[in-house]
Amino acid sequence: MAWGWNEYGQANVAPGLADVVAVAAGAQHSMALRSDGSVVVWGGITNVPADVSNVVAIAAGYYHCLALKADGSVVVWDSSGLRSVPAELSNVSAISGGYFHNLAIVDAGPVQIIQNPQSQEVPRGSTVTFTVTATGYEPLSYQWYCDGRAITNSDRISGATNATLTITDARLGDIGSYSVVVANPLGAAASRAAALVVASPPVITLHPVGRDVRAGSDVSFKVGAEGTPPLGFYLLLNRTQVVAATSSTWPSATITFSLTNVQPAQSGIYSVLVSNAYGGVFSSNALLTVTDSPPYISVQPTNQTVFAYTVVTMPVVARGSEPLRYQWRFNGADSPGATNATLTITNARPFHTGYYNVLVSNLFGLTNSAKVYLYVTEVAAWPIYYNPQPATNVPAGLSNVIALGAGRYHVLALKNDGTVVTWPAYLYPPTGLTNIPAHATNVVAIAAGGDSSMALRADGRVVVWGISSLTNVPSAASNVVAIATSGNHCLAVRRDGTVIGWGGNTSGEATPPPGLSNVIAVAAGPSHSVALKADGTVVAWGQSAYRRDQCATRPVECYCHLGRGHIQCRITRRRHGCGLGLRLQLSPARSIEHCCDCSLRRPDAGANSRRYLSRQQANSSAATSRIVKRGRDRCWRV
Repeated sequence: MAWGWNEYGQANVAPGLADVVAVAAGAQHSMALRSDGSVVVWGGITNVPADVSNVVAIAAGYYHCLALKADGSVVVWDSSGLRSVPAELSNVSAISGGYFHNLAIVDAGPVQIIQNPQSQEVPRGSTVTFTVTATGYEPLSYQWYCDGRAITNSDRISGATNATLTITDARLGDIGSYSVVVANPLGAAASRAAALVVASPPVITLHPVGRDVRAGSDVSFKVGAEGTPPLGFYLLLNRTQVVAATSSTWPSATITFSLTNVQPAQSGIYSVLVSNAYGGVFSSNALLTVTDSPPYISVQPTNQTVFAYTVVTMPVVARGSEPLRYQWRFNGADSPGATNATLTITNARPFHTGYYNVLVSNLFGLTNSAKVYLYVTEVAAWPIYYNPQPATNVPAGLSNVIALGAGRYHVLALKNDGTVVTWPAYLYPPTGLTNIPAHATNVVAIAAGGDSSMALRADGRVVVWGISSLTNVPSAASNVVAIATSGNHCLAVRRDGTVIGWGGNTSGEATPPPGLSNVIAVAAGPSHSVALKADGTVVAWGQSAYRRDQCATRPVECYCHLGRGHIQCRITRRRHGCGLGLRLQLSPARSIEHCCDCSLRRPDAGANSRRYLSRQQANSSAATSRIVKRGRDRCWRV
């Protein structure tokens, strides 16, 4: 039943209302709690939020409704919808609604922060208190923190483990963020952080010091101050001109102002203004006297080694009374137009190699820099990633180079005067490898192998040093016009176009094919050799795994050796390419890989001059001691 004032229908019980276990009345509305945990409201408020369920208690405020749910949480709403509830409110056992306020009884349990400490700004020297209100199962313990660091009690600090923290004689070092952790046997909770600002204008703790210096010196002024951050620092000249400025976010800071290459015009009274939101203060004065000075070098030029055709910059740093004048000199003579602090050579050439220095002068005197050496080398050398050894140590003064040779352990260079220069490309080269024989003169060509070196003299004779098995040059090696070495064997082309070889011959690499002539150049690999003929054809011999033929637009002859015999394949290139290898046998037990394989037209069958074989027949033991040749789709033997 309901009775009394009914202007908003609050006394008209909702139709069909039953199973009610509790009621509550507000100023303009009524509430009922049913046994199933649902809530009914009528009068000035009729809405019930969707999440209001499993309710165990209700309360009516003057213009709002409250519901306590079975999980201990509280829902508050009015005719406009949901109203806020303290985020930390939980474990509630009873509720009550007032005119403009609400009450809740919280059961003892895990810690809940009811009231957080509040931020404060206090004058320096004040007493500061931070307080927290918490509830939960007793006993409660407290630990206060400043910027995440646990606070301990001292002569100025008390209550570090209580609900109230007290700081007396507040100082700038107390500025920070304060929080507290409250704990009990059921858990712990941290409060929100509260900021403490200790308001104080700046105080100078370290004053700058004046000095007398010569022109070109570097000068620094150091000042210390403390105060509420942020602090602004301003270096002043004669109290008017701002020379430099900086700031600090710390309540206590020491700042250094640096002036470089000061001149007499910068003499005067220097001071520092320090300011913050609460005021400003000047440091004491510091008198700087800068006297005129003749020039002096503070950073000397240095020796350099550069590659030809690169840009060279050679700087010098000089100090003294300005203006300073510069004159660079090369080998004791003035360099026209070289009157800057940095000498620049845009296209270095070997003739730029020599000694450089610079003369610096002003109205009060002059000075010379150190004399340095610039070496412009024609030879560029660099190491590979797994052997960063002295291959890059090109001998100083090396010039007029016309040819180079790179071996496994050393480097050769041929100069235009016919002399040979060598240097190691490894820390420990084989003995004698870099000892150039005395008779290696009037040289016109060089070749470097793994462990050997060759030199071709202008008279057609060959000089070899390094591996002893190669140094015995055959007497037939005369009238030579071209040379090559792999380190295991040597090759020489004679004036008549024939080739001779000596040294290692495991795969026939030192034995040129019979009838080879008209050769103009040779090259030597680890176990094979290649020759270029005057008609543009190429001849290769030795271990075929190292000389698999590649496609070319010119006719090519290829020779393959095995033991004392050899297989000859004469190939004429057409439009098609090549790349597949053919396995040919001289006997059932011995074979050779990749002799040659080209895309050719099928040759015309001559009268008994060629007998065609299938690929299988060519690879069988029947093809013994015969010369076998393969075309596009067939093999034949001659």
